[in-house]
Amino acid sequence: MIESTASVLIRRSTPCDKAAIERLAAANGQRARGASFLLAEVGGTLVAAAPLDARAATIGASTPATADVRELLRRIAKGIRSREAEASLRHAA
Repeated sequence: MIESTASVLIRRSTPCDKAAIERLAAANGQRARGASFLLAEVGGTLVAAAPLDARAATIGASTPATADVRELLRRIAKGIRSREAEASLRHAA
């Protein structure tokens, strides 16, 4: 588990993050699907990435140490996708 005093930074990805996201995915036997991600960093290290423009699994190690961070990131990303879909429907109407 990540230390309870560790700071978790959650932010949207930028094009500069692409290589780090791909390395995280490769290190965990996953693929980075999507172009836009919500990222979680602990101590400046990328530990998880959740796609915002694709319904795909959150990228990151499936370990007890990162389970809470991955779940938090997954839930936030799901909420962002829902809000963006609703906004898109309102603009289309």
